[in-house]
Amino acid sequence: MLIEWMEIKCALLSEEQLLILLSSLNCGQSLTSLNPSRKSLQFLSLGGNQLSCSFPNTLGECKSLEYLNLGMNRLSGLIPISLEGISSLSYLNIRENLFKGSLSTKHLANLTSLKRLHASSNLLTVQVSSNWTPLQLRLLNLGSCFVGPQFPAWLQTQKYLKDLYMPNAGISSVIPAWFWTRSYSTADLGSNNFTGPLPQISSDMEELDLSNNMFYESLSPMLCRRTKEENFVGYLDVSRNLLSGELPDCWMYWRELAMLKLGNNNLTGEIPGSMSSLIWLSSLHLRSNHLYGDVPVSLKICSNLAVQDLSDNEFTGSIPAWMGNFNGKFIEFSPGSDETTHTPDLMVLLLHSNKFNGIIPLELCHLHSLKILDLRNNNLSGTREARTRL
Repeated sequence: MLIEWMEIKCALLSEEQLLILLSSLNCGQSLTSLNPSRKSLQFLSLGGNQLSCSFPNTLGECKSLEYLNLGMNRLSGLIPISLEGISSLSYLNIRENLFKGSLSTKHLANLTSLKRLHASSNLLTVQVSSNWTPLQLRLLNLGSCFVGPQFPAWLQTQKYLKDLYMPNAGISSVIPAWFWTRSYSTADLGSNNFTGPLPQISSDMEELDLSNNMFYESLSPMLCRRTKEENFVGYLDVSRNLLSGELPDCWMYWRELAMLKLGNNNLTGEIPGSMSSLIWLSSLHLRSNHLYGDVPVSLKICSNLAVQDLSDNEFTGSIPAWMGNFNGKFIEFSPGSDETTHTPDLMVLLLHSNKFNGIIPLELCHLHSLKILDLRNNNLSGTREARTRL
């Protein structure tokens, strides 16, 4: 029987019955109500619904439960201490609910099998002692929970942690040096109040978000340190900080970058030629700095660019005609290789609030997938054909 659920009331989660559901009830799947013994239940996924009750205390009786997903609902109230009774739990997702109060050592003390914890976007305060070591997480997501004001020292005990998401966590401190010696794959520390110079990061890092903090000084110490290991960072966001100095000319060490966000800082200088090394770059954000000079022809080598945001700077000269050549095409992974990939079309081009002059190039009309084009607040003119076609 197909059932369309608009709201699930607490009564369905009774003492004697647990409803096992798919993560999204809008998928049109056939749903079956089961009556398993709570002692044998191993997998329970209720995520992505409209559950509007408190955390079910009876879940503490599910001693064999290994996977619990309650994320993206309307669950509220305190997280019960009975959670610590599910000692076999390896995956816990309670993100995007209305839980309040604390998430503390009392809740987590016996969850020694826990490897992945998602608790983001709740009204929780995380209270864990600095030398606490009962569990070893692989993934930790505490975004928009209150973790601060100091950097959580207990993270130093997490020897196997690979993915850390802790944006908007109310932390106002310097990130300790030991943190950057760890081999994280992902670190999202955006929208806090971290201060100090940018760190030197591990070559194992793949995604790093330090945006919307108070980091200062130059990009060079982080980007221009030569190492024996190849850097694998594909996503780097240090926008909305207090960074200054010129754009460093050492992008040849960061060839895996696909998204680069440096906007809303105090960076100066011209776009360096080494940015042509970023052949996989698909999204470049340099807005709201003090960059100047012509847009270098070397940038056209970055043929994967789908988003270019150079707005609110001091760039001069004419808009290059080659910007109209960012249409998708098939390229070889390496010369003579049988493997190819399709580069994206340019979809967003933001050049407003600069000092560009001359005629708007007709070639921009050839960008078939262009969705957003913003050239306002420059000194541009255009042919009748360009004005009509744009």
